[in-house]
Amino acid sequence: MKSVLVWATLLLAGSGSAQSWFPEGATWQHEYWNVGAFIGFTRMVVDGDTIVGGEQAQVLRRERVAAFVLPPHNWDVETRFPIIVQESDGLVNVWEGGRNRFAVLYNMNALPDEQWTMPVLYDWNVCDTTSFVQVVDTGTMVVDDVSLRWLAVERHYIFDGEEWNVFADTVIERIGFTTGYFAPHDACNAMVDGDEGLELRCYTDDEISYKLIQPWSCETLLAVPDRTGPNARLTVWPNPGGDALHLDRAGHRLSSLELRDALGRTVLERTSLLNNNPIDVSSLAPGTYVVLARTAQGERLVANWVKQ
Repeated sequence: MKSVLVWATLLLAGSGSAQSWFPEGATWQHEYWNVGAFIGFTRMVVDGDTIVGGEQAQVLRRERVAAFVLPPHNWDVETRFPIIVQESDGLVNVWEGGRNRFAVLYNMNALPDEQWTMPVLYDWNVCDTTSFVQVVDTGTMVVDDVSLRWLAVERHYIFDGEEWNVFADTVIERIGFTTGYFAPHDACNAMVDGDEGLELRCYTDDEISYKLIQPWSCETLLAVPDRTGPNARLTVWPNPGGDALHLDRAGHRLSSLELRDALGRTVLERTSLLNNNPIDVSSLAPGTYVVLARTAQGERLVANWVKQ
């Protein structure tokens, strides 16, 4: 399916027709990276209906596919516990097993400044259960000729009663978080458990296909640093970083640089001063970006980068 992203006029989240979430076979791939050990992706697939707590819901089957970062890059598939979800008129709930109840995961009807508490999907959490998601802006977009609502949000993590960190993110109807994992508390839990999952790579169902990591495959296991030819890997640092972006060009001379945000918009372009570090990115908002560079020989280099 074609992957076309077209911006429409900004509208309130309540405008337009609501979309049905979780069609059978819908698939998400999220980044997975256990620092210094494994790299790959977490796959999540809608796998039928169920009854939980006396209510109709859908089952999200999950597995983690990861390869060891050192040669010979042995890889394995690990089954993760399923996530149980339900949706009605833009309100997406997820089952909190430890609390024996459904809790709000996304509220597509929320307006700017409204918020909801992050659901607790695990038996434990590093951050406080008072951590919350706050809506900053709303609008609509078109993916494969389908109009979808979106929410620009901030994920506020509370640790021991104090705000630990705030992450900018975007929730897209049917797709969910784009710069964070489906289970929002994992961004904090990753400090000790090596990550369940990171930012979204791809979402697909029978109607739409949304891909954030073009031109990489949705199910790439490894980003090999010395890869050559089209779509070779570019290293950026520090990552996460701030207002200065450094490029490791691996001997390549660059002719152009482009940064795209989580919604696929080009937010920065450079055609000069690319071969001297650092690149000034102070104008960019915090979030996850795709860095696309082209060498003087026409080779394309790609990297994901997070601005704090």
